[in-house]
Amino acid sequence: MSKISSILAKIIDDSRGESTIEVTLTTEAGTSAVSSIPSGRSKSTHEAAAIPAKDAAENVNTILNEKLKGIEVSDLKAIDSLMIELDGTSNKSNLGGNAILAISIASAKAAAVEANMPLYKYLGQLSGRLKQSLPIPILNVINGGKHAKNDLTYQEFSLMPVGFNSFAEKIDASITVFDELGEIMKKDNLNLVMGDEGGYAPSGINNEQAMEYLVRAIKNAGFELVKDFKIGFDIAASSMVNYAENAETYFKMLQKYPILVLEDPFSEDEWHDWTEFNLRLQEVTKDVVVVGDDLFATNASRLKQGIQANAANGIIIKPNQIGTLTELFEVTDLARDNDIHMVVSHRSGETSDSFIADLAVGVGAEFFKAGAPNVNNPERMNKYTRIKEIEKELK
Repeated sequence: MSKISSILAKIIDDSRGESTIEVTLTTEAGTSAVSSIPSGRSKSTHEAAAIPAKDAAENVNTILNEKLKGIEVSDLKAIDSLMIELDGTSNKSNLGGNAILAISIASAKAAAVEANMPLYKYLGQLSGRLKQSLPIPILNVINGGKHAKNDLTYQEFSLMPVGFNSFAEKIDASITVFDELGEIMKKDNLNLVMGDEGGYAPSGINNEQAMEYLVRAIKNAGFELVKDFKIGFDIAASSMVNYAENAETYFKMLQKYPILVLEDPFSEDEWHDWTEFNLRLQEVTKDVVVVGDDLFATNASRLKQGIQANAANGIIIKPNQIGTLTELFEVTDLARDNDIHMVVSHRSGETSDSFIADLAVGVGAEFFKAGAPNVNNPERMNKYTRIKEIEKELK
């Protein structure tokens, strides 16, 4: 493996038209790798800090470019450790979690090329997982909360294709349901404005009506609930302006709808509510995955606390919540060792970088989120397309 020769950043727009950074890392052997960093609108207060793109790019082009030159590109721990040390804060707010992560990802990409390995396989090797597997997609087809300008307080209403033979079939079937959902809403004279994650974001309906539209679309498209599709919800309780949900509301939902994943039903520091709900749910069923996103923030210490408290049995994995791949792999190792389901996830402000698709396969995540199966949103679809490509390779 060769050494890093240069790291350069420039400013690009994400899917919301907001500024973010793109980093190009080059090695002495001439290998070049590019990474770009998404941003979230619904955030945990425990995430790594994303500083303004202009400042992050400057930090890459000056401090980090200078300090990282000459390090073996394959020595990810050395690269990440040095960046953390140079930053000197607990949340990467000095150099920027966005600047640090862009370099961490670009380093892994370049090293995979020089090792002549597919990126997903190289990431699996880094994370200590030698066998790759394909995830079940979670497709956010109705957007609410901070991801839309409507009356829906829940942030995501998602399709979960569970009854198909391949990842490609799962995506194709989901596109069919997504299109049918649009037709149904159009017939009911709902506005078909799109939310941040490429799903429909109609006004004038409430959470329960949105759920019913989802069920109708699945059935109208010729599929069966439970057998072909289950449903996922992201409540995003920490982001609710007037949070008024409780465990009883969720238990009623679970009785009425075939829910497989329930994400962030309580706010990020309400540990008692999480534990009480999860323990009670385990007595009723073990088929529902209660997922912590804002609760865990892809942070090993918070996941350890959650495991000890029995607060959830699933975790969202978002690279930019923690800021380096080395720290992320600590989280995926901990989750795997404690039978915590992993959901590798995008952000609401996305880029064309499909890195998280390789990451999901590499670490063996059970689930994968990249937004709606909307062919007009390439920053979402290219991630699903990448996993379809990986599926062909693995076969």
